[in-house]
Amino acid sequence: MNKLTVFTWLFFCTMFVGCLQEGSRVQPTSLRNVTSNSLPLELIWSAKATLAASGTPMACSGKHGVIAGIMSQENKELEGTILFDKAGNVLWHKPEQNPSAVALDDEQVFVYKVETIPNIVAYEIESGTQRWASGEALDYRQGIPFLNVENGRLNYRSTDQINDYDTNNGTLLSGESVPTENLYLRQSGIDIYDGNGYHLYATVAGEPQTYLWATEFDIGLSPHVFNDALIVRMRQQVCSLKLDDGQINWCSDKQINSNIAVYGEIGYVLNFDGQLVAFRLNDGLDVGSVEFSSTTPASGNFITTCDGHLLAHLRSPDQVFWFDFIDAD
Repeated sequence: MNKLTVFTWLFFCTMFVGCLQEGSRVQPTSLRNVTSNSLPLELIWSAKATLAASGTPMACSGKHGVIAGIMSQENKELEGTILFDKAGNVLWHKPEQNPSAVALDDEQVFVYKVETIPNIVAYEIESGTQRWASGEALDYRQGIPFLNVENGRLNYRSTDQINDYDTNNGTLLSGESVPTENLYLRQSGIDIYDGNGYHLYATVAGEPQTYLWATEFDIGLSPHVFNDALIVRMRQQVCSLKLDDGQINWCSDKQINSNIAVYGEIGYVLNFDGQLVAFRLNDGLDVGSVEFSSTTPASGNFITTCDGHLLAHLRSPDQVFWFDFIDAD
């Protein structure tokens, strides 16, 4: 073998190994521990994973999913921000320090991370190349979904700030200082706040002194708006509150042990019996469930939905499950 041939062989081997380190496609271990399923959901794959402690540690789109945390693949652990496709192949991962929240659209993955300074970084989905970074120190409040992508804007919110960024280049499109901390969401001219972890209260948007209503009981994180109602976790129950006056429409005692995820007119929660339960948002009635062979209940369960998919993470036994919605037609 001449020197040129050897050099060429070594060059391509080096390039190949380098590609594997960043963009290898590794098939997750198929841990299909579902014992019963009465929902229009098909389990596609599952993998061992641990999510970061955050309000948005997992997100998905029509073609991809991303987690902030650790995923086990073929006897090795990938830690940081991990992007995978709908077949469960890991496309790339960024070994970042303390990624706390993730979001994505069809072209980019957005990560809130804490390294030199806490900021937002955008990576191209196809290559994993960094496209932009916010470049400023951004605070956050653990436990609320503070990154969200919609209509070409990346919305970020902390205890006292709401920013909108252009997803293409990271330009700050708008920024607002929230006069009172712990804002959950803004909807229909109403601001919903967390009252020190014990209740929710509402004010006119941007005017915290104009008090509208408050709840009596402890409210869980990640409320959703559905037809002028607020779907919330209250005392481990799921409840629907009227957005304008805070009165209860209905409550259903599901003893939930996760956030609430919504897809169309159906809500999804994980309960203390190790079940993924679906319910109608208009009246709270159950429509079916998925039962897992997981063991003991644990906090840290998380669900997210996107176009055609549902991802569920069970803290015990630390697994992420990818489901496809089955079209009734």
